[in-house]
Amino acid sequence: MDYFNIRSLPEVHFAHSYDSDSYSNLMRKQDRTMEISYIKEGELHVTRDGEEMVAHTGDILCTLYRSETKIDTSRYHCHHTVCASADFIYYDAPTEESLFLSTVISSPNHGKFEEFIDQLIYAKKIWPERRLKCSGLFLQLLDELSEECRRNMNGGNGGFSYIGKAKKYIYNNINRPITQKEVAASLGIT
Repeated sequence: MDYFNIRSLPEVHFAHSYDSDSYSNLMRKQDRTMEISYIKEGELHVTRDGEEMVAHTGDILCTLYRSETKIDTSRYHCHHTVCASADFIYYDAPTEESLFLSTVISSPNHGKFEEFIDQLIYAKKIWPERRLKCSGLFLQLLDELSEECRRNMNGGNGGFSYIGKAKKYIYNNINRPITQKEVAASLGIT
């Protein structure tokens, strides 16, 4: 999970849809840049900070260029992407005012995010000179994605977070040896 805030109006560099029978991209570190993609069809394999993930059809892929990221697939896929830059400030832990983004977001609300990205693609193609409109749409997209990540982190129902649930499980079982795997299983995660 990445925690950050924005100190400048984002500038949308490109917004497009892309499909291919294979795909490979190594995104180099650039502290001011991020891409948000909707996986329309297929899947993309993502490696970031030694962690491997897969974004499937319907998932949102958030690529913050704060570390090198490799994205590839050897099968057909289609994704819709928007890339923007701004002055991002990163935090090591969540704060009340920080935005939250997971690298891969699976959401029952994915249609809403697809619509935002497609609006950005349309606005960037039709009115490339209307930078403020694209910046506003991008900020709305970030805010909605951050709220989705916040809900996912809190169990989707406004309850307490995985961390809070893990602490409660450990506290309730403090009198016996427990493992990390056991705590994860109690949360329904790995």
